[in-house]
Parts: sequence; structure tokens; C-alpha cells
Amino acid sequence: MKVPTKYLSLYLFIYLISISFISCVIEVPLYPLKVKRNPKYSNISTVMEKYNLPEDNIELSFSEEGSIFMNGDILFIARIKLGSGKKEFRLLLDTGSSLLWVAKNGCTGDNSIENKYNPDESTTSENTGQYFEIQYGTGACKGYYYGDNIEYIGNKQFKLYFGVVNHADFQADQCDGIIGLSKSYEDERLSFIHMLKEYDVTDSLAFSVKFEDVKMADNIAGVLYIGEHEDFSKDEAVSVPLTFYRNKIFWSATLYSFGLKTQTSETISNREINILFDTGSNNIILPVEYLIDIQDSLKLYNCSIIKSDSYYQLISNIYSSPPDFVFKIGPHNLTIPWNYGFHRRNSYYLYSFVLFQQTSTYIMGSPFFFVFHTLFDGKNDQLKFYPLKTSTIDKGSTGLSTFVIVLIVIAVIAFIVALALITYYFVIKCKEKKNKDIPTENLGVNYFEGLYKK
Repeated sequence: MKVPTKYLSLYLFIYLISISFISCVIEVPLYPLKVKRNPKYSNISTVMEKYNLPEDNIELSFSEEGSIFMNGDILFIARIKLGSGKKEFRLLLDTGSSLLWVAKNGCTGDNSIENKYNPDESTTSENTGQYFEIQYGTGACKGYYYGDNIEYIGNKQFKLYFGVVNHADFQADQCDGIIGLSKSYEDERLSFIHMLKEYDVTDSLAFSVKFEDVKMADNIAGVLYIGEHEDFSKDEAVSVPLTFYRNKIFWSATLYSFGLKTQTSETISNREINILFDTGSNNIILPVEYLIDIQDSLKLYNCSIIKSDSYYQLISNIYSSPPDFVFKIGPHNLTIPWNYGFHRRNSYYLYSFVLFQQTSTYIMGSPFFFVFHTLFDGKNDQLKFYPLKTSTIDKGSTGLSTFVIVLIVIAVIAFIVALALITYYFVIKCKEKKNKDIPTENLGVNYFEGLYKK
């Protein structure tokens, strides 16, 4: 069928708009994993005394009897099937490590791992004979690399090389191993996301995590999106570049400052650190130096500091206006509201999800992902954030979003094409009209007859 010329520009504009929204996104459901915690403080009055920070003294203003507990910490697992028998394993989602591993049948160490991998029961199993060891912040494991079929959702399968652990010190109930999603892999065959692309399951090296603090249908409390989710085409989304960490690229970025903020005041510590975005950690871990910088202003917020064996936390009087936490990541200020993730005890709010301590590694753990939908973009080496709930992102003077710019470019192209087609249409019409006005029959004869009569 021949398309009318006058409608061609409209069709072209609709086509360009439609392809800009095409996105192949795979959704993998995530399930909540409750991590058990022991009481951190048996009596508040015994810890709320004057003590020394590394460089200064801080005087605590509160003293009330009672026990303080950490908030119940939530991590997330994905259900993955391995081997010819398609045995299901519950794997902790961990952007802070790079290897998928499961425990081998007969694995020693932590006996809380229930489901174990038996290579003899899978006809597609391959033992590479290559040994490995991994040290985590709160555990370790060792074993050998195997290759086998993996099914991550539905009936979609591909072959992946993964760790099969002979010995594991791994403290997590209802969890059978880890699915590492970090970029710091030495062999691309060990990368879950890379192999999805290698087998044409997806055309993207980007994935995102979106956590929920309430359970959805079928006990699902979050989603792992493989591919760029539509949230990140919205104007509220921002991006920051990845940074190098220990000679490898983990999912890390530069944190330029940390501070406290209310409607009337703001206190900021401008210390630059490298911070890892780690779904496998329960807390946000920051340097004690941030507290040193803001200690003189804590009384403005009716806040004080409490100390455990190796870290510090903030506590606020509930009768005042507790401050929000502000993180400057790249050029953007990301705010975690005060009424999210805090534990209330009598007349105090404990900021239980943020720890301040002396360590070589600083972490943006799972509480952050409840507040910001986060994209891990391996192709463009960047992170993207989209605010959820009541969180905010102060973008500053960062200009128009990429999505808006793309729409403007498409609109301009469509306008130019439409203008060209309209101009062409009217030129043709004018020529046809002019030709109709000129008599064509016996033109030469009439001319000569007129000359003869003269």
C-alpha cells in the first residue's frame, strides 16, 4: 500500500517516538531474607557517657535506662536453578562481590546451608579443577570452579561457570550461597550479567535493584531488573561515574560529603571518600571523621553519639525535629529522610542503619536501595539513581536529562522532515496550478496569427 505523502511525516514522528521507548527488561523476583541480630546495647545509661573519638571528645546529653536493638536487617535472595535436574538454590544478591557460588554436597563449616550442589547428580556438570578462595567482610569460602546449566527464571537457560564450595564460614539462614554481580571479574564466563548478554538473553550489561519495605504478591519484596528500567528515563533520575577501587572496578562512586539537614538548618562534612554500593551489606558504613566534623553542631539537632565495640551511631530526641541524612554523590545531593529506617526506643530515635567506624572500606548497603532505585550500568561505567518514597535528589544545575534531550532532538528532526514534506507538497501543487492556467492547444498557430494580423 502506498503511503500518502502528506501523512509520511506523522508516521515517521510516531515511529521515532516509539523506538525510543523500546527496552528489553527482564524481571527477576527477589525475596526477603531476615538477618538475625544480637542486642547491641544492654543498657543505654552504661554507654551514653563521655568518651573519646579518635581525635576529639564528645559529650553525650541523654541518659535513660533501657535496651537498644539494631533494626531487623533485610537482605534479598534470588531463586536460581542449577544442573540437569534444575535444583533450586536461594542465593544472596550481592553487588559487592563477583562470583556466583553454592555449597557442595558434604561442605564443611557453616551448617546453616541446607540446599547443596552435587555435581554427580547433574549430567551437564563440568569440573574445571581450578581452585579459588574468597574472603568477605563477615565470612569466607573456598572450593573449585564448575560449569553447568543455570536457569534464572522460567525456562531460560545458559551455561555458567561458578564456584562450588567445599568449606564455608557464611552466616546467613535460609540462604544457599551468593550470586555476585560486581564488575571485578577476571573471567567473563564467571559473570552472570555478561553471560546473559553472551547468550543473547539480553542486549544490555545494565541491571538495577529495587527493594520494597513491604511484601508484595507471593512474598516478593523486590525485583532485579536486567536491562535499563523505565525509571531511569525519567527526569528525576541522575547518573554518576564509577570510580576505581583497589585496581579493579567495583560498583563504587565518589562520596564528596555527608551531612545532617532539617527544614531550617544544614551541617555538612566535606570529606571525599570512595564508597561501594553493596546489596549484600545490612548497613551504610561511613568514616568516623564525618562525626568529628559535625560534632559541634549535633546539639542543634538534639542529637548525640553512642558507641559500641568498634563503631559509633547517632541518636536523636523524638521531641525535636530529627535531621535527615544527606549524601553528596558526584554532583548530586541524595537525601534519606529521618523517618525511614530508624529504631524508636522510649524518647529516642536511633539511626540504626548508619555506622561510623575506622575501616579501609566504606559501604552503601541495602538500606540505601530501599530509598533509591539504583542502576548498575556496566557498558557506560556509571551508576544511576531514581528516588523512591519520600527521598529526594537535589540535581543542582545539571541541565536537561538525557531523555528530555532525546525527545527534543526527535521533535526537531520530525519538524524539519514535516516542513520539507509540506514545502515539497505546496511546490508541486503550485506547479500543477500554473500549468492548468496556460493554454496548450494551438499555442504556436495563435502566436503567428496574431503577428500576421498586426
